[in-house]
Amino acid sequence: MSRLLRLYPRAWRARYGEELEDLLAARPLRFSGAVDLVRGALDAHRHPELVDPGAAPTTGHEPITRQRYEDLQLARRLGNGSLLGAALWIIAWVVATNGPVVGTGDDAYVDGMAAMPIFLAAMVLLSAGLCGHLLRLPATARIARFGAAVAILSGPVWAMAPWIMVTGVLTILGVAAVAIGGWWSSSWSGLAAAALLATVAGTVGALAVALGLSQEFPMVAMVLLATPMWLVVGGTLQGVPDPSDVEPDRGTDAPASGIAPA
Repeated sequence: MSRLLRLYPRAWRARYGEELEDLLAARPLRFSGAVDLVRGALDAHRHPELVDPGAAPTTGHEPITRQRYEDLQLARRLGNGSLLGAALWIIAWVVATNGPVVGTGDDAYVDGMAAMPIFLAAMVLLSAGLCGHLLRLPATARIARFGAAVAILSGPVWAMAPWIMVTGVLTILGVAAVAIGGWWSSSWSGLAAAALLATVAGTVGALAVALGLSQEFPMVAMVLLATPMWLVVGGTLQGVPDPSDVEPDRGTDAPASGIAPA
């Protein structure tokens, strides 16, 4: 029991630890109770403001600065680019699978090089959406921000050299880290994070089947399963605060020299 209590933040243990220890000492801890303790520890880490009000994030309708408002508007525009990237991702695969057949017999293959610029554009737009999340995510969302930075760099490289699978793995893991870190920091809803993680899992599974069986259908499934990656990244950037929540500029009417006019 004491080991489970160590999962809670130090501030939480200092405030509620002794009370919980007395409560658990009065009755034996069952499996369901242990699960509740672990779940409570996760919530305590995700919401430190429940113990320390000063740690509460600035959300809701609290006033924001003009610079923050402009950053959120830019993030939304970058998210729109990510939504467009979903269409380019599908178009790229259509072009690649309908390219000219090169060679004859067992050596024949479909030349999909014409789709490379479209692949690159799709991955650049996904990176743009992730740049939007770097603008939108709080500084405390370190996992999400690190994952976004990794995927921003590795995604376009993967598009230019898709045979270098390590760049593809880094891109997928980076996007998954954005979902996990965004949910952990309460910047993403659980539904959005779950949708993106399901997309990542489905993409990896379909890609593994396609590479193992060398069949076209699993590859098509991988393309369709990966498409929501662009949609979720872009869709989670669409909210922008109301302009009335922006703090007014101060001191704009004061003379630049500080001397009152005559």
